[in-house]
Amino acid sequence: MADHSALQIGLRRQGRAVVISPKGDVDLTGSPALGVELRRAMSEAGVKVVVDLSGGPYMDSSGLATLIAAMLAAKKSHGEFAVCGLSERVRTIVQLAKLDRILPIVASLEDAVKCARRRGRRGGVCGGGGRWRGSVERAEGRG
Repeated sequence: MADHSALQIGLRRQGRAVVISPKGDVDLTGSPALGVELRRAMSEAGVKVVVDLSGGPYMDSSGLATLIAAMLAAKKSHGEFAVCGLSERVRTIVQLAKLDRILPIVASLEDAVKCARRRGRRGGVCGGGGRWRGSVERAEGRG
C-alpha cells in the first residue's frame, strides 16, 4: 500500500479486475496520487479497473475529476472502469454534481468484479454506466 500524505492507496488483483482502494480523504492533496495509481493500472490495454471507495469518507472536486479522467482513459484504451463503496457523503457529492449519470457506479465490489468477468468473456467496454447504475438502483430499491 502506497502512502501519499493522509491518503493510502491499496492495489490488488481480484479475478480479472485491478482493484484500487484509497483509504482516507480523496481531496486536493491525495487525488494526484490516486491519478498516478489509476494511470499505472490502466497502462495495460483492456484492463478492468475498479475503484473501491469504501475507505474514503470524503471526496472533493479534484477527486471527482480524477475519477472522470480515469473513466475516459479506460474507454479510450478499451478497458473497463467502475466505482463502488461510496459513503453517503461521497454519494451525495457525486449526485449533486450529477456525475451519477455518467460514472459507472456499482453496488458492491463483488458486483464490479463479476461484471468485469462477464465482460471479459464477451469483450468490449463495460462503460456507459447504465447497466452498472441499474445494479445500484436495484440494490437501493429504486429499480
